[in-house]
Amino acid sequence: MAMVAIMVVSAFVMLVPLAKEPASAPVDEKPARMLANEREVSYAISNIGDSYLKDSGDTALGRHGSTLGLNEWWNARMLNYSDTPAHDTYPFYVAYQPESGENKYVAGQFQHMPYGTYGFYRFAIEAKNLTTVATGAGKDPLYLPILGGADYDAGLAMDGGTVQLNWHFTYLTTQDKDNMIAGTHYANTYYGVVGDVLAPFGSHGYPNDGWYYEQTGTAVFDRDAAAKFLGLANPSTPLFTQFNTSNTPATPGDPGPMNTSWWDNYRVDGIDGGPYNIYAAYDYDIDTGPAVCYFLSVDPSSTADSLVLRIWGCTWGMEMLMNRYMDVQGLIPNFIATPEDFYFNATITPTSANITIRMDSTYHITTWKDADWWGPAYMLEAQHIDYNDIGNGWDSRFLDYMAVANSWKPTRVQYEPGANNYGVECAYVATPRLWNLAAGESLTVKLPTGPHMGYIPYVGTVSDTFPKNGGGNLLKVAEMNTHQMWGELVLGPGTLPSALYTNAYYDAANKMLTIDGPTTWARNANPHTSPVDYTSLDETGVPKFMFDVAKVSTYEMTFPGGTPTETGDYTLQVTAKNVTGDVVTDWNGTVDLAVTGPASIVGGVTTHTFDPGTDDGVWTTTLRITDVAIPVVVTSTDSLFTLDVTDSIEFTVTDVGIPEFPTMLMPVMVAAAMIVVFIRRRPKKDEE
Repeated sequence: MAMVAIMVVSAFVMLVPLAKEPASAPVDEKPARMLANEREVSYAISNIGDSYLKDSGDTALGRHGSTLGLNEWWNARMLNYSDTPAHDTYPFYVAYQPESGENKYVAGQFQHMPYGTYGFYRFAIEAKNLTTVATGAGKDPLYLPILGGADYDAGLAMDGGTVQLNWHFTYLTTQDKDNMIAGTHYANTYYGVVGDVLAPFGSHGYPNDGWYYEQTGTAVFDRDAAAKFLGLANPSTPLFTQFNTSNTPATPGDPGPMNTSWWDNYRVDGIDGGPYNIYAAYDYDIDTGPAVCYFLSVDPSSTADSLVLRIWGCTWGMEMLMNRYMDVQGLIPNFIATPEDFYFNATITPTSANITIRMDSTYHITTWKDADWWGPAYMLEAQHIDYNDIGNGWDSRFLDYMAVANSWKPTRVQYEPGANNYGVECAYVATPRLWNLAAGESLTVKLPTGPHMGYIPYVGTVSDTFPKNGGGNLLKVAEMNTHQMWGELVLGPGTLPSALYTNAYYDAANKMLTIDGPTTWARNANPHTSPVDYTSLDETGVPKFMFDVAKVSTYEMTFPGGTPTETGDYTLQVTAKNVTGDVVTDWNGTVDLAVTGPASIVGGVTTHTFDPGTDDGVWTTTLRITDVAIPVVVTSTDSLFTLDVTDSIEFTVTDVGIPEFPTMLMPVMVAAAMIVVFIRRRPKKDEE
């Protein structure tokens, strides 16, 4: 009878619960702590999809404000360069025919990507102890002219002391140009720009086409720096007095000599034949038009031994020259894009520099297709901005990738949504790069929260030639916008290397990807071996980040009858919801359920593909709980976006439920049968 009692009780509850398996310890991916004065560089990507309007007020002085919008220069660009705003609200997109005029194609031999649809993102760099940037003897920090001594070599040999640069770069609007010519702009009132000198801006030959690039801010020089970079070497005269004397125009109305020298420094570096020629990234040389468009003036905070200069300049191409400088200094050789709202702050000493950079990057993150996913996606890969090999004085990294007439060159499949030749092998438009972080370097990617829009990959039918002057472009954009999809931006499984798509690097709760150097990623080689072996070239950049728009953000799990409190069977409802919490009634994706603890899905079906016509975004199944006092965890995970689109519920039941009749009857029937056996085997008295 004692055995029967144990059997009956065991039919309802286990006497000793199983021990829960311990969770694995997290992997420490961080390198050893850096020693003092060692090189440290952190890179950060954020604000994907954001674009803020320039503020030309007297307080902002050209910095971009907090009002979302596409700036006027994107419409101006359409007239001369075919840029076309594709989506002028968040998230912002611009479509553009990206090829260089130097790339040549042969019909039937290979094709080119007809256009790219580019988004925006914020790129920040925090660099410390850079020995590649310094002012000491024999050092040229590049950003400043060297005017001390009898010539450049004599100035280079000088100790340059300490200099501080606080600069901002962005493009000019038509209103900026008109106000400057009228003398009412901050360039006139704060930086001392003479409106008459800028008159060519308003002439027919020099319209504002969206490429006029403005540089503003200050530079601070100590005595040694003023001597090396400005030629102000008189130790007994205040620096501001020396500067004003040196910058006095020879003829009234002419630019001051220091203004001319400052511009000449950049011009010599960036023109065709210059050591940092920008042509391969720009298709043109650096230029200002017919005038010297740099103005230097003394800031009132200057002292006898500390010269603070206000600087205003305007060029075609300064953004590319700054990229060249940062490239050769090792700051940004593998992730170069076109910057707007670009902050550059540096403290440079005789031995090293600390530099902080923030910019909105354009023409880099592009709409694309993720592997095995036919929804909207961005691709952001390590690349160099050069797109042709023309230009003496600079060794273009595009040389081996460039399309040349009558010569087969490497191609890769392009997945630009809406392209008429979508999915076709096309010529490269930029140079993919292998970016391995060094010790002391780190990269973080912060994905946005809230709704995000992307373009579903499709083969377009409207012409995608994207000519200048906007002819036909708006029709193409209208077609593209019929293929929108909204959802949540998530890390895509097509990210390379695949190791990045793991919890070791990606924190889905905070939507943060963190990579600490040193890394040893392998390159993604071009697969073509015929008619020429191109496996020595890169197919894509590495890392290649895929950011996908997930229509469903979570599979919410609920119990319609209330959270379980005792053992037994319960209806479990799984609802596909988007980032705003609404049910996605037309969802056709797949959810996977996982159960730990004393419970299971009745029937063992843990994977379900939603049927839009039947489920309407809701699937119900049955969860059976078989024990008490042990936590039960049920996890729902999207079959594709396994890191971002997941949810879990955890509970513990405390009471033994009344089982269904067959379950309850079995131990009773067994006990009755055993009693019958015992009775039948009892000996008679005469057998004792």
